[in-house]
Amino acid sequence: MSAALASLVWNIAVLAGPRDGGQPPSQAGLATNRRRSGLAVSQTPRMPNRAVTTLLRLPAAMYRANAGWILGHRFLCLTHRGRRTGRRYRTVLEVLAWEPATREAVVMSGFGRKANWYRNVLAGGAVEVEIARECWLPQARALEPAESVAVLADYERRNQRLTPVVRKVLSRLARIEYDGSPAARLAVADTLPLVAFRPHDMRAAAVLAAR
Repeated sequence: MSAALASLVWNIAVLAGPRDGGQPPSQAGLATNRRRSGLAVSQTPRMPNRAVTTLLRLPAAMYRANAGWILGHRFLCLTHRGRRTGRRYRTVLEVLAWEPATREAVVMSGFGRKANWYRNVLAGGAVEVEIARECWLPQARALEPAESVAVLADYERRNQRLTPVVRKVLSRLARIEYDGSPAARLAVADTLPLVAFRPHDMRAAAVLAAR
């Protein structure tokens, strides 16, 4: 599977997934608990939930099989430390922007500011980034609104064929009518924050860039 096709499949799977607040597969148990407790959970999937879950987990499965390099710089695997438990977790994220010179990768918290990986990173819990054939200790920074808007604009420009799907995905995740305007991008960036990772040791980054 090419990296571009993997990105398309990922976005389509997000659209086809359960509409209970955009929960990732790892939170399926939470949805079950809500149903048992009598809380309302909307369920209008567009394809069998098992198929959707499989598609969403495909990039992570590739990393587990040591085949994540096939995804190039379209996805990365972040290892992060729990801010409360101290346990290590792995989360696969789509890369919105990649800067070869500095090895900086920009990702989005698709489940907002409450996503565990995002909160762990803000608490200093970024442990390791795997991307393409590289693996390094990352330093992380949250993007400012203006930079986030620019990254989203460039992502759409580079993926024009995916524009209809991307806009539907962002509309769903951010719960707005996303139309690609600067105001809409700013609203998305506020709801779904962007984070950049780059090697902590920039000398090592220079070596990687020269390969």
